[in-house]
Amino acid sequence: MSLARVVAVAASCAFSGACEECLHPPCGAPQLAIDLRLTASAGPLSDAVVEASVRGYPAFGVGCTAYADETVCPVLGPPGDYKLAIRVPGFQGTERTVRVREKPGGRCGCRSPEPVAVRVVLDRS
Repeated sequence: MSLARVVAVAASCAFSGACEECLHPPCGAPQLAIDLRLTASAGPLSDAVVEASVRGYPAFGVGCTAYADETVCPVLGPPGDYKLAIRVPGFQGTERTVRVREKPGGRCGCRSPEPVAVRVVLDRS
């Protein structure tokens, strides 16, 4: 986009309030793809380790936060088929495959995920 076009759109935005979101970097920060929640009869799982992978991206670790009744592990990323490997010391590890669809109405060529809620109950090993 030329400098003249950027200035014209910025001026239009300033006067009309109708801004084009595509002036900024096209897709911004990753969005919530999977709302992963872990539970066990033993209480919170403070040592949960979750690794996620989705086609086209390297595998990555997911940060988890333990609360009184569940452990929340938000998985951020694009739409796609995810593989989740869930490990907690003292519990049986498990894997899940989760399909995250694309949210309709993406702007500027950006693909936004339609978040999926996943609940996993872990058993002692």
